[in-house]
Amino acid sequence: MVVGFDRLNDNLEVTASMEFKKSSDALYDLPVIQDSEICEESTYYIHDITAWNDDGNKTIVFDSIRGIHRTDLSTRSLINKFLQDKSIEAMINRILGEQIGIKQAIPLIVGSAGLAPLAGTSRSSTHWVSVHHLLDLHFDSENSRNTIIKFKGCQLHVPIKCKALHIKLQQTIKMRQVMQLIFDGISEKFGLADKSEPSRTKFKIDDRLKKEMMEFKLPEDAFIDFLTRVHLLFCETLYEDDQLEFSRLRAQVVAGLTSLGRI
Repeated sequence: MVVGFDRLNDNLEVTASMEFKKSSDALYDLPVIQDSEICEESTYYIHDITAWNDDGNKTIVFDSIRGIHRTDLSTRSLINKFLQDKSIEAMINRILGEQIGIKQAIPLIVGSAGLAPLAGTSRSSTHWVSVHHLLDLHFDSENSRNTIIKFKGCQLHVPIKCKALHIKLQQTIKMRQVMQLIFDGISEKFGLADKSEPSRTKFKIDDRLKKEMMEFKLPEDAFIDFLTRVHLLFCETLYEDDQLEFSRLRAQVVAGLTSLGRI
């Protein structure tokens, strides 16, 4: 799928444009970094090109420091590499995704970074956008199937309808909100830490999207469900026991917390 790139000046005016598509000169002019990676400080978008048969290259990486480049790593490999030393974070994202009903294309929240997949990721690679770098988005008037997403100094024309992208971004924000609320709940019950300031966990695009989001409230005992899911996952992983019932295990967690005087 084609992806367009526009360079913007301080007045948000387009000063240069490129279009990357299969067998295009613009694509072949891009440098190749074979051992590339996602840098949360500078990588703002990765675009899957596995179907383009580009001499073994599988991804275009859009990065504010290393520039736009190709790599032989698939977007899925780049994500796995990014999570290589973040196994706990990956587990938490999986649990939270299940808890709020996201079964495929689960966003990733790692520290202040948020990565949103533009399609399902369970079997193949897809495009990913760094939500923490995103400044704005709007309908592409030249192609109804595309959305224009804006970052500092540039904008991209990406192959996803605006409404569909809104849903992906809202899921990412919701994931981050749920993570914060559960953290606050556990911290309060166990006296572990003060609640973090809301500004520390906001994305730049938050206010833009929240105007269109329904108000979301997490049940007060959601942290119990989270602890239960963590325990369930460890049981499945360590003991290969996938026969445990969530409701029975949850009752045991509640009993344990009650005995500790935490609920």
